Amino acid sequence: LYVPQFFRGIDLASRWPNTVRYMRDCASRESYGKAFGTDVQNYLLREELETGLEAAAAAAEKEKEESDGNDEKKKKKKLFGMF
Repeated sequence: LYVPQFFRGIDLASRWPNTVRYMRDCASRESYGKAFGTDVQNYLLREELETGLEAAAAAAEKEKEESDGNDEKKKKKKLFGMF
């Protein structure tokens, strides 16, 4: 939760959506608000984490629509893992 708090505007959700979901779950806990203050908690939940997850979901949907016939090409490009 350090990164979205101090480096605002960084898009974590498009690359690590599961991590952002976990961060949202942590920030939504009552004890997080007590430890870091409700202003920080509300900022993270409203501004950074929610909008990032929405943007990641929209990007995933767009990519899925674009790749309807290109699945075989993508599989051939990734013969050696991430290369």
